[in-house]
Amino acid sequence: MFHRSTSAVSTKVETKNGAVTVSGVAKNDAEKDLVSKLAADIKGVKSIKNEMTTEKKTS
Repeated sequence: MFHRSTSAVSTKVETKNGAVTVSGVAKNDAEKDLVSKLAADIKGVKSIKNEMTTEKKTS
């Protein structure tokens, strides 16, 4: 799965019988949501469980 707005390096994808689980670290909530949307667009995907966390911003 690739999209210029997501980082494949920090995204893990597991599949079983059409169920997709994504985990890793997203830069923000928008990137986390985008990963779910991209996975949902793949033929054969029946469900998505997004276990991604978002980076903590340091001040």
